[in-house]
Amino acid sequence: MFIFPVGVDPTFNSQLRRCLPRSYKLWRAYLQERQTALKYKAVTDKGYTILINTYERALVHLHKMPVSESLLLLLSVAAVWFAAYRLGEEG
Repeated sequence: MFIFPVGVDPTFNSQLRRCLPRSYKLWRAYLQERQTALKYKAVTDKGYTILINTYERALVHLHKMPVSESLLLLLSVAAVWFAAYRLGEEG
């Protein structure tokens, strides 16, 4: 089941799947809207996992998409997850 965070329009997802899967502008707007919806949430929130999966899906459809945006997100999430993992080892 696909869960939409508050403020994310579900029509984006259907348009990306059916009509315009290679539209860079639509993907960029969709990813920015999803990031904005998660702006003030903890990185350990389930929405970030969904956001990372969405970035991966965008990279599959748009193989020439700039990777810098997704790398920054992945590095920040990975740093928090790694720190949480290390705290769990010590505790």
